[in-house]
Amino acid sequence: MTIPIQLPQIGTTGVVPPSTSPLEAAVPILEALTQQKLAAAQMEHYRSLAEERKAQAAQQAQALQDQAQAAKAFYDHLSGAAVRLKPEKPGKEGMPANTGVDETTGTLVPLSQFERGLRPGALVGYHALLQDYNKTVLQRHDELKAQAEVQHNKALTDLTTLQAIASAKAAADEGTTQGILSQSDLTSDVGQRRAIQQVLQKVGVDAADRLAKTLNVGQGRYGYIIGPDKQGYITDSKSGGARLDRAFAVKDPAALEAQRRNAGQVVDLLDEQSKLIRDLGIGSSRNPALAAVAEASRVLGVSTEGLSNVLRNDPEQVTRMLRTRFAHLYVGLLPHSRSSADLLNNLTESYWAPAGSGTSLLRRAERDRRGLRQILVELRDGRTTDWSRLPGFAEAAAAAAAEGQAPPPNTPVQGSTNPDDWVHGVPPQ
Repeated sequence: MTIPIQLPQIGTTGVVPPSTSPLEAAVPILEALTQQKLAAAQMEHYRSLAEERKAQAAQQAQALQDQAQAAKAFYDHLSGAAVRLKPEKPGKEGMPANTGVDETTGTLVPLSQFERGLRPGALVGYHALLQDYNKTVLQRHDELKAQAEVQHNKALTDLTTLQAIASAKAAADEGTTQGILSQSDLTSDVGQRRAIQQVLQKVGVDAADRLAKTLNVGQGRYGYIIGPDKQGYITDSKSGGARLDRAFAVKDPAALEAQRRNAGQVVDLLDEQSKLIRDLGIGSSRNPALAAVAEASRVLGVSTEGLSNVLRNDPEQVTRMLRTRFAHLYVGLLPHSRSSADLLNNLTESYWAPAGSGTSLLRRAERDRRGLRQILVELRDGRTTDWSRLPGFAEAAAAAAAEGQAPPPNTPVQGSTNPDDWVHGVPPQ
């Protein structure tokens, strides 16, 4: 039996492949088609992904643009530039134009120019920015309101505490003052001064000053005037005296210097009178009775004062001139009042003996002039600044106070109305 042998076919390779089935031949074709479909699908995926990313980029760009427009609109609104460049039109029925700000709360109100002009996305961002800003403003209002309420309540609490402390101190001071007054003799000057001193030491300066005014000025006893030297003087209507307020600060040194110059002129005048007496005798200071009568008389309405000089010799005429000049100079050293003229006449007759006086009265007048000269020299040289030492000063000051003269409203009266307690300033507590 022979076995058939299939020999390979000779082709280009020299070997003839065996024959294949149609199915086997279709496999490579199917694989190629599958690969083509996969490649096409992958390309479509890449293309759709690119379109999606492109759309996302465009969307992000639009969102950024909307954010930029919203931010610019918000800034223009907040700064007021939008209203200045393009004012809003007035509303209907006389309603005022929208300024973009609520005046009652300080919040922002949307402007119609942005409502109409912005894209929807930008408009949403613009409204969001306004809402955030208004929320912050209202929160700040609430915080400030809460802080104000806390501070107000604290102030009320502190004020109530301070008032309670002040009331308690006032009640204690009043009790102390009443206790001092109940144990003091207020009918005498010594008792009043002792009571004021105790109140000053135990209660304080204000209470002591009020008590001094109540006991003194309140009773109309003490007054206060400003002398021609621009210093303060306390008058005492009970004793008739006047005292320098040493706590009063001199505000016009020029006035004090002018007083010293006037005092120097009076001293020179008194020296001239004394020299006349030394040279010509005490009789040179006499005022003849007939001359005094002629000086004060009138005949048929005509004064006979000129005739009086005929009845005087030369020294007596010089004495008359010095006496008249003394009156003019001395009146300037005293507080001014309507009664100064009468007071000055009395003072002049005290230092120049009346008409017809004898030698003893003339000598006494010369001694009084020397005593007055000593006071004037101390004032002239500045050894003392208390012009109340001058004769007639207290009377003139009392008359001025009685006439209602008072320091100007802006005069800083620093001294108490109680001169004995405050003569050297505030007493030690």
